[in-house]
Amino acid sequence: MLAAVDGGLITDRQEIDVDWLTSHDEGAEGSHHARVARFLSEHAVQVVVAQHIGAPMENLIRTMKIHPVLGASGDARAAVLGASGDTRAAVLAATS
Repeated sequence: MLAAVDGGLITDRQEIDVDWLTSHDEGAEGSHHARVARFLSEHAVQVVVAQHIGAPMENLIRTMKIHPVLGASGDARAAVLGASGDTRAAVLAATS
């Protein structure tokens, strides 16, 4: 889920099927990271909410000045709101 958050409310959200699990296993890790980085940049993502990401991906996200929030599970909307607080942000959530 890609969400826009403002003042503790989700003001817009989109379900986007990126199929990163499949693309992660196809080709080199660098090309997978490049696809993720391009998506995050194109959508001006400021916070990534996920259950887990590997250390190289976390490093990439931090290098892009994006805040990773890890350990999320369950409802993506609740995870997004919990991670963003009262700030205004574009948030990508990948939860189970």
